[in-house]
Amino acid sequence: PTSVTAGPRLSVLRHAKLDNLMTFEAHTCTGGGSPEPIPLPPTPALRGVRLERFPLVWQSFHAPQLQALCINSIQHQAPTYPQLLALLRSTPNLESLLLKDTWFVWTQPPNLPDAPIHLPKLRSLFISLSDSVLCDSLLRVVQADNLERLLSRALSFKVWDEPNFLVFNNIQRHIPSTGVINIYYHNNIHIATDPHPFWPVPWPYPEQSLKTNGFAFTTRNLSDERDFLDVAQWVSGLGNETTVRLELRNVQWRRRGIKKIPVELLDYLPTLHTLTVREGVDVEDLLAQLALPKQDATGTLRWPWPHLVELRLEDSPAITATQITNFAESRWGIQLSYDSQSRAHICRQVGRGKAGLGGSTAADIAN
Repeated sequence: PTSVTAGPRLSVLRHAKLDNLMTFEAHTCTGGGSPEPIPLPPTPALRGVRLERFPLVWQSFHAPQLQALCINSIQHQAPTYPQLLALLRSTPNLESLLLKDTWFVWTQPPNLPDAPIHLPKLRSLFISLSDSVLCDSLLRVVQADNLERLLSRALSFKVWDEPNFLVFNNIQRHIPSTGVINIYYHNNIHIATDPHPFWPVPWPYPEQSLKTNGFAFTTRNLSDERDFLDVAQWVSGLGNETTVRLELRNVQWRRRGIKKIPVELLDYLPTLHTLTVREGVDVEDLLAQLALPKQDATGTLRWPWPHLVELRLEDSPAITATQITNFAESRWGIQLSYDSQSRAHICRQVGRGKAGLGGSTAADIAN
């Protein structure tokens, strides 16, 4: 056969002749128990493998022409982490790699960095794992100069600090022509190019999502202030051609308290275009500083976030009418009518370079 799609009864393949096999898919239903791993016979022509909750005998797996590999939801008898690395090293023609909800067991502590794995034809890399150390380790070793699509969930913040994450080389090439990057600072942090279909699209990803260029990262849960500022600094380094949209939210504020957004955030994200503030965050000091121009080294007055043209307040009762009206009048010269019944909902767009501040004119303040 050239294609096999099978359920849990795969024993018939143990002694089959599969020299011409090109695609192989194996899956079991959720709750159907853990099937016994099957050793695939030699498959020299194999191009695509998709495994859903179904393990193989990894020691004997060898597919040198493999182009697409998907391993999803294998909780028992998944390849160990060294076996996974060995598999990747043996598949230099790999174009698409998807690893999701699978436990790749460490056989030794991850102290020493592994040698880079060169995958020159890799275009799509999707890693969605609960172990941030494992996620980081894979991102550290994979080298893919022609990568076009990158999705990673549960990575840690070491990726922003260390220069040896090869997969982030030339990350600017992943930004679509729109040049838009969305940042969501909730309890964790999510970053994604726009348009992107990766998040929060449920599994299985539609075929189109696996062909759309861009990147999306989700950090581990309960990200703190320092983590957020590190991410903001990293995004700031992506260049002045990007347009940034930021959403601030704390859905667990009743249990964990209001989260204060640091004023230091204004030192980053110079191309911020849209700011959305939702429930559970304190932005009083941020808005106050955002409404005041600062002198740069030449003595010129410049606005923090000079490209900000849209402010959205959605379900943000912690922001008072006075705070928002003072901000709108100071920054944009707008006399704002505030509707207390709207739960501080406002969406106001203004043209760049048209706002005055107090007695200053727009000409006094650089954009």
